[in-house]
Amino acid sequence: MEVPRLKLFSLNGKKIDEKRIEEAANGAAEAGDPDPDIHASAEYKREMARVFTKRGLIEALERYEENL
Repeated sequence: MEVPRLKLFSLNGKKIDEKRIEEAANGAAEAGDPDPDIHASAEYKREMARVFTKRGLIEALERYEENL
């Protein structure tokens, strides 16, 4: 995964909301170039990158808000 491409979707200094989380998750999916294998297609792996990024950001935001 190329880190410089992910910088385009940085959340640093921005208000975190559902739209920004979606943008970051989509950026994570687009940044990767996974190889298909016997376990999953490249498309599935990209989708999982999107799903797991979104879940992680939502969980991090919820934890942050609990500690305000």
